[in-house]
Amino acid sequence: MKNTCSNITKLYAFSFLQMTLFPMAIITLFWKDHIGLSLTSHRVSRYLGDRFMVILFLILIVAGYFGLGIIGEMWGFLFYYLLTSMRGLRGPMMLNLTQKECPSANRAGILSLQSLCFRLLFVCTGPLVGMLADRGGVRQAFHYLLYAFLIVLPPLVYLFFRNIPKGEQGI
Repeated sequence: MKNTCSNITKLYAFSFLQMTLFPMAIITLFWKDHIGLSLTSHRVSRYLGDRFMVILFLILIVAGYFGLGIIGEMWGFLFYYLLTSMRGLRGPMMLNLTQKECPSANRAGILSLQSLCFRLLFVCTGPLVGMLADRGGVRQAFHYLLYAFLIVLPPLVYLFFRNIPKGEQGI
């Protein structure tokens, strides 16, 4: 579940940018920057520690969806960038934790299970989010997503904190 929620947060925002006819060349620059952030993720993670990185992810998700719900349209890319940043920093950190936690014999199965959970969650929530966007508008749908993440993510963060090994809690 670690990777599933953060992937879902990014996927809905990407669909929004495509819908607003935002220039694909600029969206591509976001993806390029996402790769750059992925390369520096280990440094940031080492400095902040796992606990503060997860808090940073939560802040970026809330700020990104709040901004997309308020501003939207062309200037929504600024808040989309927050979600891109979160994903760029999150990916390597979470994969590193999976590498540490799983024995090599089970690692491929665990990664496949994470991927399956993401796809199932998207299949289950995608039509609902589309219906919300059709009925109340995209901005309203982002607000609903924000509220859903505010309900779902804090308990997941709490469970994550409970399971962090003592030496990896951060600053």
